[in-house]
Amino acid sequence: MTSHSYRQAAREKRRASLISVLAVSCLILLKVTAGLLTGSLGILAQAADSVLDLVASVLAFFAVRVADQPPDTEHPYGHGKVACDEFLTEQYRKNGRPVTSLRLAHPYGPRDHMLYTTGRESLFLDRMRRGRTVIIPGTGQTRMHPIYVKDAARAFVYVLGRTECMGKIYNLSGDEILTLDEYFASIARVLGVPLVARRIPHEWFRDNAQLWSDWRRNFDFGYNWPYYESAFDVTALRQTGFRCQTDHDSGVALMMEWLDSNGLVEPSSDKDEEDLIFDHLTSMDGDS
Repeated sequence: MTSHSYRQAAREKRRASLISVLAVSCLILLKVTAGLLTGSLGILAQAADSVLDLVASVLAFFAVRVADQPPDTEHPYGHGKVACDEFLTEQYRKNGRPVTSLRLAHPYGPRDHMLYTTGRESLFLDRMRRGRTVIIPGTGQTRMHPIYVKDAARAFVYVLGRTECMGKIYNLSGDEILTLDEYFASIARVLGVPLVARRIPHEWFRDNAQLWSDWRRNFDFGYNWPYYESAFDVTALRQTGFRCQTDHDSGVALMMEWLDSNGLVEPSSDKDEEDLIFDHLTSMDGDS
């Protein structure tokens, strides 16, 4: 597609989405007017239902505007997701192709590892079991929105074949929004140990990446985790009747059972990379 045709297509999409907003707004106004003049509760109820259509049209209008913006260094992934969702819903509107989009965030469960300051791994779990200090990046108040993998799978099965879900976009996350402090506290409860942790400002991981350039484990995620914190509104999916069945403590317990039974919890020591970081911070404090 040439740049001219791309711009023309973008203008047409914005124009169509704006017309949809205006048309639904006029329809609501007409229904409210007719309902008030005639005293018909049925017409007023239809006007109330149309408000949901207006919300959907407004969201589509802004989604089109965002999707047409070129990716930038800060949001390449986000622009791509919006563009993909907009394309799929447009295919549903124009061609009737059945599609439902589930935006999955922070899944965890068997056949994977837990999130940590290094990314996904298991060594930190052994550190927690042995009372060794783990690292929490930032203030500990960064939010995350995990969902147990079987609940995520149930959600995909749940929306299949449901006509009311066609052409819709849903955020897919669990019922609990956790801070990082709460996340690590949940793991500690499951392990049956007190949480021993040290918080390090997340900017420190960005500014000291050269420290672990030749280490086996790197801590780049210590910056990304708080910087790209996320929590999601899952109201729309809940309104379809779907409910998660696994709280975070229960999910962690099931995951630990799988990790232990497969011997996948890596042993820790008093000379792990965390200890090297603590030594480095101590030396820096001494120099200052």
